[in-house]
Amino acid sequence: MRVWTILGLKRTDDIAEIRRAYSRKLKAIDVEADPSAFIALREAFERARADAEARRWREETDSAQDDAPLELPTDAPLPADPMPAPAPAPEPETAAREDPDARFTELERLLFPGDGAPPPDPEALADAVGAILAHPEMDQVDRRANVELWLAELLFDAAPRSDPVVATVVDHFHWDAKAGDWDQLWSFEALVNRRNALALIDQLADENHHLHWAWCDLTGNSPTLGLERIGRGGDISLLLQKIRDEAPPAEEYLNPDRVALWEAQLNKSVPNILRWAIVAFWILFLVVRFGGLFDGH
Repeated sequence: MRVWTILGLKRTDDIAEIRRAYSRKLKAIDVEADPSAFIALREAFERARADAEARRWREETDSAQDDAPLELPTDAPLPADPMPAPAPAPEPETAAREDPDARFTELERLLFPGDGAPPPDPEALADAVGAILAHPEMDQVDRRANVELWLAELLFDAAPRSDPVVATVVDHFHWDAKAGDWDQLWSFEALVNRRNALALIDQLADENHHLHWAWCDLTGNSPTLGLERIGRGGDISLLLQKIRDEAPPAEEYLNPDRVALWEAQLNKSVPNILRWAIVAFWILFLVVRFGGLFDGH
């Protein structure tokens, strides 16, 4: 019952009402000043929504069982006026116009469709996000702040399924303008980093990029290092440093086994270079030191 007390609701299976209660409570919380209150509210929202979905499922299951047709004798007369077939469910676009919360529900459905679902259609994702960002309610400061926070959490939790729309949302809210600032929310900062990582990946996919072949190598599946280790170590090292300094989320697209092979190779190469440098220094020293004596004779 504490869940419903936090939301200020009586127990219900109306998910739209649960969302509205969550939004009302969220407006009264200063997320940065009282993060624990926000966490408690978010957990209450998630639990209430799960409870509502479970109750709806049980009601629909019970209703389907109650509505199952009775087995009549073969000689029994058929009903004179059979019940009409139920109307088809409205298309997402129609539902979105009739129910404001349908826009949010549609985006959640695309990002969290269940285990084993294929990646979402990028155009459908873009349409769902566009419907949210273009709605007139975004002109209201409080409502805009709530939607901004909700979108950030949703896209972060849904990665990498949300990747096609990350740049759109980051650019819309200008989160990159405060990147690195101490008061930037962690979810905003994380999505800025993800946007940068996706942009870097697009650049590396270009065959003309000077680190393209290093990218192909580190995303490949070869279990060993062959002749490619000769002359490519510098580019591999540069790419790993670039990803880790500028776009850490891009590393999740690399093959970790391949990265481990190269790091072991690079770690062995540094001592070898130092040893050869020392040998070369002493050879040069001896040539300079004793070469003059021989020339004097």
